Amino acid sequence: DFREKNPFLASFLVGAGFSPILNIPRILQLGRISGERYPETAKSLFTSFGGLRTYAMNTAMFAPGEGLRMMMCFGTKDFLMPKIGGKTDPGNVDSIPLYAGRMSLIAGPSVAAVETTFALATETVSTIHAKMHSSKGDASKSFSQVLKETITPNYTGRCWISLCAKNVMANTPLFWIMFTADFYTRLAQRK
Repeated sequence: DFREKNPFLASFLVGAGFSPILNIPRILQLGRISGERYPETAKSLFTSFGGLRTYAMNTAMFAPGEGLRMMMCFGTKDFLMPKIGGKTDPGNVDSIPLYAGRMSLIAGPSVAAVETTFALATETVSTIHAKMHSSKGDASKSFSQVLKETITPNYTGRCWISLCAKNVMANTPLFWIMFTADFYTRLAQRK
């Protein structure tokens, strides 16, 4: 199984491969930052060749970051899974939901810490890039100057804590469902 042997690469490829779909909400939000309404942004991007070209170029910039975020989330989860009991024979587990819950309580916060660190870096750069290219951005400042002004200890701490809390709350139940489904699937395949 490719995903089992290469958890980080498999997750990166999924993230980069699905980035054209995953970029739609992001590109609509970038339009909002520029002061456009969502329908205006959608019309300008998806109803003309020039708009589709702009969307494709933006997606090409977005894809590596999305691949990195997927790699850090699901790649880390797949990497940790065998180390926290994911290879246990489901027939030897008394309660699959409880066992999967214990695994998710380990994996959820661990993955959230890794994922948050990488997401904070990529989202900060992406947001600064979008702000500089919007009509409200200050064109007189360089990207590195805006980056230095933005990345303060208060900003970094506040963003990391709130994003990590969100990731723990999202990842832990998601991983419980994934681990539980994996155990029940393996149990069903034995019958």
